[in-house]
Amino acid sequence: MTIAQPTDHDIATNRVGPTVAADGLGSRAAPATLRVIETRRLSERLLHLKLARDDGAAFAFRAGQFCRVAVPADDAIGWRSYTIATPPSGDGVSDVCEIAVAAMPGGLASAYLFGLRPGDRLQASGPFGAFTLPVADPERYILIGTGTGMAPYRAMQAELARRAAADALDITLLIGVRRPQEALHVPDFVDFVRGGMNRRLAVSYSRMMPNTPSGHETSGHVQQQLQKLTLSPDHDHIMLCGNPQMVEECTTMVQARGVAPEAITSEKYVAGPAPRRLRRRRRRERGGHPQTL
Repeated sequence: MTIAQPTDHDIATNRVGPTVAADGLGSRAAPATLRVIETRRLSERLLHLKLARDDGAAFAFRAGQFCRVAVPADDAIGWRSYTIATPPSGDGVSDVCEIAVAAMPGGLASAYLFGLRPGDRLQASGPFGAFTLPVADPERYILIGTGTGMAPYRAMQAELARRAAADALDITLLIGVRRPQEALHVPDFVDFVRGGMNRRLAVSYSRMMPNTPSGHETSGHVQQQLQKLTLSPDHDHIMLCGNPQMVEECTTMVQARGVAPEAITSEKYVAGPAPRRLRRRRRRERGGHPQTL
């Protein structure tokens, strides 16, 4: 399935079966109304939104799935997809939906979402997607994410902790961001790693390091951290989420070292197109290719 982020996700996974949970956020035809509970502007290009159903109901989803948000654009509606960063309960439900939004220069979705304030309402549907933990655990998970691609791993923490309590799991998190202020969920990952055995975290900063870096922080890219790991192809499961180039490079790296395709789950985040009617209008006005939202 090929989709794009923020519009959709490009998913490669060994998960089979239904990819839409019941009792979620509705469909495009009948979306749910969500209310903005909290907004956090982390940097010029990164926003954290906490949302809840306007009717107060909880919704069901699997950690790693995403929702679609309706974005008004003149007389058209565009739908943009954002991974749910909230860990569901043991029953697979939550009262809130947290998403991270990366700004696109000149993007209508960015302008709309960055302009929301607590109490505002929006329409959403979902959940969707199969970027979820496999049914059978490996001996080690290697979870790699860049930018907002760290969001699904934040949602998976509670489930990983429950599984690790029942069966010893080795969990390695490799996170990549450009600057410290964009390390959205890193404090949660630090707490997660400290909360159990055989958990490791490495955060790579590609453009700017923290003033006083911790032991888990380094300059560079996640590809460099992955290269340092000793892989066990028969016992590792690799999950990759975020920048398409990173996903492709890491996939090539681990396959070259013997990891089978069925032991790799990946999801690429790429920009999506503007609504069709808006694209046609932009072509008429600018005489060029459509801009993304």
